[in-house]
Amino acid sequence: MGVFYSAGRDPIFYAHHGNIDRMWYLWKNNFGGQDITDTDWLDSSFLFYDEKQRLVRVTVRDSLDTALLGYDYQSVDIPWIAPTYKPTPRFPAKTKPQVSSAELSTKFPATLDSTISVEVARPEEVRNRSDAEKAKQEEVLVIRGIEFPANVLVKFDVYVNDDASSPSGPDKSEFVGSFVHVRHRNDHIIKTKLTLGITQLLEDLRAAKEGSVVVTLVPRNGEGKITIGGLSIELSSCKSDC
Repeated sequence: MGVFYSAGRDPIFYAHHGNIDRMWYLWKNNFGGQDITDTDWLDSSFLFYDEKQRLVRVTVRDSLDTALLGYDYQSVDIPWIAPTYKPTPRFPAKTKPQVSSAELSTKFPATLDSTISVEVARPEEVRNRSDAEKAKQEEVLVIRGIEFPANVLVKFDVYVNDDASSPSGPDKSEFVGSFVHVRHRNDHIIKTKLTLGITQLLEDLRAAKEGSVVVTLVPRNGEGKITIGGLSIELSSCKSDC
């Protein structure tokens, strides 16, 4: 999957991209999502051989409506689509951080070779915002300076105010999200960051007024190969990022 030259020969490739298309379909049909309207993109074309081995040109706009392509997606129960569905907090005994907010600048960059809990300070301006202000700017947890070799499978999970010795699952509010990288053939170093929205999560955890939170990083793959540059909490404009 991570080697573009031969990814199309991997049986999971079809299922993976089929599900990406399905999620786009659900977004459009359940959440009011809209296809891109830029004509340069819509008129972009690709050459394929059809079932009769004839070379045909297909544009992007030809592929946007699954009904016109002759297929639909099976209707199955998807709990997270319901407006009333949301993760629930478990309110465990919060882990004492291994790294305090005052130590962040001296303890990071750090190698993620085992579970680590870090206290991250919240800026003063994020703690007393009105609902209108929250609608305009999302509070985000930024994990920056993530570095790892491209040829290594990497995954780590992120939790806020959770029990590091027994972290929760995705159905709990303490679980924020995951960082995942599918390994590539090349061994160059990838440098990136992870940004996770936490405004509603902190409301659910009754932590919206707290001066700091405890962030726990749990490596699942690639332990010892991942470097974390630092963590911070910032505000991000919902116009472009939310």
